[in-house]
Amino acid sequence: MISHKTKITCVSVMLGLVVFSSFLCAEEWFGYYEKAEKAFKLKNYSQAISNYTEAIKLKNEAKLGCKTWGVRLIDYLPYYYTGLSYFNLGNYEQAQKYFTESLRWGAIKGREDLFKDLNRKLEICKEKLAPPVQEPTTPVVTHTEVKESQNAIQISQYITEGDKFRTIGDFASAHKQYSNAKNLIELSGEKTNLLGDVTRKLAEAIHAERLAQADDFVKQNRFDEAISMYQTLLKEDRSDEKVKSLLKQAQFARERFLKTLPPDSSTATPTPVIPNGEQNSATLLEQGKQLVKQGNWQNARDKFEAVLQLVPNNPDAVQGLQSIAAQFLNKGIELYFNGDIVSSEQFLNKAIDILSIQPLPSINSKILVNTYLFKAVVLIEKHFLDEDTSGIELKEAEEFISKIYSIDPGFKPAKEYFSPRVFAYLDQKKK
Repeated sequence: MISHKTKITCVSVMLGLVVFSSFLCAEEWFGYYEKAEKAFKLKNYSQAISNYTEAIKLKNEAKLGCKTWGVRLIDYLPYYYTGLSYFNLGNYEQAQKYFTESLRWGAIKGREDLFKDLNRKLEICKEKLAPPVQEPTTPVVTHTEVKESQNAIQISQYITEGDKFRTIGDFASAHKQYSNAKNLIELSGEKTNLLGDVTRKLAEAIHAERLAQADDFVKQNRFDEAISMYQTLLKEDRSDEKVKSLLKQAQFARERFLKTLPPDSSTATPTPVIPNGEQNSATLLEQGKQLVKQGNWQNARDKFEAVLQLVPNNPDAVQGLQSIAAQFLNKGIELYFNGDIVSSEQFLNKAIDILSIQPLPSINSKILVNTYLFKAVVLIEKHFLDEDTSGIELKEAEEFISKIYSIDPGFKPAKEYFSPRVFAYLDQKKK
C-alpha cells in the first residue's frame, strides 16, 4: 500500500510514463456500476437494476476495496443493491434471489451496517413469499380465545426477532424486542412458562448493550462515562471478571490520557514577565502543540493563529499551521482515493483556508501545489459525476491549475494516480 507521504511526493515529481492497460476494462464495468448508483440515488430502480446487471456480466465477483482506475478503490456490491432495488419495487422473489447471492459471495459481511440491513430485508422477503396460513375449519371460537391466540403469536414473533438481532450483535434492537415480549406476557398472562426465559434474555441483551456503549465511550476518550457504566454493571454482578478487567483498562487509559493534556495554568509554576507578548505566545505555542498531538487540529490552529497576532512571522507558529494544513491535505487525499469525493473536498478546503492566511510567510511550495492539485481534481470529478452543464466547477478547477503552474511551471501530474478523463484534462491545460 502506498503511504500518504509517498502519494504526495509522487504527485509532484515527473512521473506519468506508466500506462495501465486495465483502465479501459475497469472503466467498462465501473461505468455501468456508476450509472446504476446514480439511478439508485434518484430512486429510478428499474434503470439501476439494468445497469447493475450489465456490471455483473462484466465483473461478477462482489468485493470490498475493488480497484477501478488508478489506485481508486470502491466497495463493489452489485448483488446487494440489485436486491435492494427489487425490494423497493416490491418484487420480493427477485430481491430474495439477489440477497442470497450477495451472501454467497460473502463480501457484504465486511460492511456491518449493510449486512444487518440485508438480513432484515431477506427475512421480510421470506415472510412476504411464505404461503398464506390456512384458516382451520373449527367451530366458532370466542373473542377471548381469538385474543389469546393473537397474543401468543405476537409474543413468539417478538422473541424470534430478539434472537435474530442478538445473533447479529444488534443488542439495542434485541433489548426492545425482548422487552415487548416480556410486557405482553405480563399484561396478557399468556405463556407464563416463557416469562423466565424472556427475562433472562432481556437481562443479557441489556448487559451486552451497556458493554457496547461503554466501549464506545472509551474510543471517544469519554472515560468518566465509561467508568461509570462499568461500575453500574459491577453493582449488578460483582463477580463479573470481564467487567472488572474492562474497568481497570478504562481507568488506566484515563490516567494515560490526562498526562497528555497541558498542565492546569492555576497550578503551573509562575513564569517571569517577558515583554512584547512573548510570554503569552510561548504558552499558546505549547498548547497548540499538545492539541496537535491529540489530533485536535482545529483548536490547535486557533492557538497558532493567536501566536501570530502577538508575534508576527513566529517560525514555530508558521510551522505548526503548515503541519495542520498537511494533515488536512493527507486526509483529503486518503478520502479521494477511497472514493469519498464530498468528504475529501471538505478537508482540502480546510487546508486551503489555512494556506490562505495573510500574512503567512515561507509556505512550503509542495504543500501548496498538492493542495491545489487535489482540489482541482475533485472539482473535475464532480463535474463529470454531477454532469455539470454550467461549467462552474471546471472554471474553478482551472483557477487552481493556474496557481499550480505559477508556483511550479515545470509541474507534471502523475498519470497513474488519476482516471484517464481527469489526467487528460490536466494534461490539456498544461499545453
